[in-house]
Order: sequence, then structure tokens, then C-alpha cells
Amino acid sequence: MAKNFTNDSFNFSHLHDELGRLVEVYIVTILLSVVIFITLTGNTFVIAAIFIYRPLRNVQNFLVISLAFADMAVATIVMPFHITNTIAGTWSYGSAFCDLWLTSDILLCTASIFNICGIALDRYFAIHDPINYARRRTVKLVLLMIVLIWSLAAIVSVPPLLGWSDTGSLYDSDANICHLTEELGFVVYSACGSFFIPLAIMSFVYLKIFLATRERLRKRAQACAASKLVVLNGKSNTPEVQIDLVSNESNNDTAETRTPSMHPSPLLGRPPTANSSSQKLEQFFKERQKISLTKEKKAARTLGMIMGAFIFCWLPFFSVYLLNPFCKDCGLRGSYLELALVILGYVNSCLNPIIYTIFNVDFRNAFQYMFRKFCRRQPNLRQSRTPRRAQL
Repeated sequence: MAKNFTNDSFNFSHLHDELGRLVEVYIVTILLSVVIFITLTGNTFVIAAIFIYRPLRNVQNFLVISLAFADMAVATIVMPFHITNTIAGTWSYGSAFCDLWLTSDILLCTASIFNICGIALDRYFAIHDPINYARRRTVKLVLLMIVLIWSLAAIVSVPPLLGWSDTGSLYDSDANICHLTEELGFVVYSACGSFFIPLAIMSFVYLKIFLATRERLRKRAQACAASKLVVLNGKSNTPEVQIDLVSNESNNDTAETRTPSMHPSPLLGRPPTANSSSQKLEQFFKERQKISLTKEKKAARTLGMIMGAFIFCWLPFFSVYLLNPFCKDCGLRGSYLELALVILGYVNSCLNPIIYTIFNVDFRNAFQYMFRKFCRRQPNLRQSRTPRRAQL
């Protein structure tokens, strides 16, 4: 009786483990497949938009192409082997490929993070010193930045190939698994180099960008208020007033000069009164201040989305990665939590093309242009195929 009870308990435990294993395989496979598809599709659209849409063919977008390439490489080189490793339950590709694969994982994810950091620095210099930086930002300079980004990523990721690990190899032949090293020195070195230092740089840079943008918009609002007082108090020496209009649908602030006429209108038959002109000018300045406030909120929202997505995706993984060597008895290595955090980090690769394009008017226009061009091509293709079928 006791023996049968023991066998039943063993069978139930074994069935429970098999069921949990099956659920893990399905969830990981579906999630990573979705992430791979979105990453490849989104970044392909980004690269195509830069090459097809003329307003996007500028030097600074080389950094966006480099970011898209890094994210696509993560989706094609790194993620598929996570799926096969999860399905098989063991590493089936040998020690050498294990070292190469994990090194590529660190290299490409670090390059993606460094490209995000490079884009932040490029935006900071463009806002902090726009005139001088616009002259210095040549193709040669941006290509040098990209080479430096990938070189630094290689410096962070290559040491395990040179033997800097706790076992000399990232492949555990006894357990037949491929895992990141837990050697304390390299873990601290790679975590700081890949994430925490770029996080500190990006936090500082985006804070400076936000403050500079807010200060610029407030100065414009103050200038408008000063012009308003001059006009309404009748202190202007000329009937022509220079008004700076800011387009709310452009990335670059565009100035346009309009001259309100004080001469009699041939259509109205009489000149506008002073009260009506003052009311129109007052209404204009109010709208101008509203636009300035809208731009400030939009800038804060965009920067918040960039930093929020980056921290949300990568901070949990690197926190656990840094904790592992200090708490080997915590059971974090190889756990479901560690696997979930790895996938969360990969999610950042599919969010990058969304974040860096959805708030950019030029990219939105480029996608609309590509969609319209594709839709116009479809009827032409159907018409060109119809005569051929008729001849057959």
C-alpha cells in the first residue's frame, strides 16, 4: 500500500515537471518568435525609410541605422538559439559555438545600448551647440562614432573568449548547458560597461536635453510676451511687426515672417480698427504660448518614453546578473525569473524602432509615403498581369 502511494506520488511529480517543461517551451517559443518578428519588421522599415525617403537621408540617421542593424543581429543571431536551447533543454552545439554565441549575445546587446547612448549624445550636442556642431557633424565624424561604439562593445564582450571566466569556457560539459560566466570580476566589469555606465551617461544627457529644450521654449514665450506688450501699448515705431511662427509638426523649428497690414482692405472697404488688431495679436500670442507649452510636454514625454523603456527592459536583468555571483545559493541561475528577464531585455530591440520613429514626424511621413507608393504600385501590377493572362 505504501509502495503504491510512493509510486503514485513519483508519477504525479514527474507529470507535473513534464507539464511545467512543456508550458515553458511553448511560452518561450511564442514570446521570442513574436519579438523576432517585430524586431526584424520594425527595423527593416526604419532602414528602408532612411534610404527611400529623401528628408531622412542625413548624417545623424547613420546612428539610427547602426542601432537597427544591432537589433536585427540580436533577432537573427542570438534569439533563435535561445528558442532551440529551450526546446531541447540542453546545449547541442558544442563548447566553441557556445563561447561564440554568448560573446555575440553580449556584443550585440551592448552595441545596441551603446548606439542608444550615441544617439543621446548626438542630440545633446545638436541642442547644446547647434551651429558649430552642425558644421562638425560630417559623415566622417558619425562613421567614427559608429566604429567607436562597436569597438567599445567588443572590448566589453570579448574577454570571455580570451579565458576571463570562472571555468575557462562558457560551456558546462557536465550539465550540458551554455551559460554566462559568474566570475565576479567579469560580471562587475561587463555589467558596468554594458549598462550602468551608459545608463548614467544617458540620464545626465537626457536631463540636460530636457532642461535646454525647456529653457529655449520659455525664452521664446518670453520674447512673444515682450512683443505683445510693445504692440498692445502702441510703442512700435512701424506698422510692420515681425512674428516668429513655430510649426508644431516639424522636428526642426521653422521661422516664418508675416507682416500684418494696417492699410485699408479692398475687400472690406475699411481699415481694421485698433481694438480688432489688438485682439487678433493677443489671440496669436496666446496660441504661441500654448504651442510652446505643447512642445515642452511633447519633449518631456518623448524623453520619458526613451529612458523608461530602456530602464524597464534592461535594469531588472542587469540587477539579477550582478547579484548572481554574490548570492549563488539564491537559485537565480537558470531559473524562470532569469529567463523572463533575458526575454525582457530582448524586448528592447523591438521597442527601439517604435520609440525612435513614432515620435518623429519625418519617419511618420516616410512610412505614409512608402505605404502610398506601395498602394499605387498594386493596381499597376494587377493591370500589367491582366494582358499576359489574356494572351494565354
